Amino acid sequence: MNVSAREAEEFAKWRSKRKNFTYRLPTEEEWEYAARSGGEYKLFPWGESLRDSTAVVKEATPRPVGSYPSGKNRWGVDDLIGNVWEWTGSNFQLYPGNDAEFPAKYKSWRVVRGGSYASEPQDRQRPLTATFRELIDPTTKHPAQGFRLVRDGQ
Repeated sequence: MNVSAREAEEFAKWRSKRKNFTYRLPTEEEWEYAARSGGEYKLFPWGESLRDSTAVVKEATPRPVGSYPSGKNRWGVDDLIGNVWEWTGSNFQLYPGNDAEFPAKYKSWRVVRGGSYASEPQDRQRPLTATFRELIDPTTKHPAQGFRLVRDGQ
């Protein structure tokens, strides 16, 4: 946590060299696929509604990964909702078919997903689900932002 997208990518490069595998930030699509339990299209990794003891939200600080085991997805991945917003390797783009005006200065900004320990689950402007996305300058560092890596298959 408290790292920029650029720093997370540098860590992935370092780890790739050290472990002899390719590590990287997940794409936005990969992140959402995991957070919605694959082809099940759930709003949360565990089902259709936010339940107590499934995600680290409405807290003053983050908790250790896996603090709420009932919040795992079907493959056992922890903390896809809450704890820290997660950087993806995807630059922000409008969804296909959206013809809205999009300022050019945001084209290099990154997508973060999942919400954080400070997220308010009832916030209608920023709904805490596996489908909500936010765009952030990739040089930004914040205690509520972090990352996870994926490892490419060999």
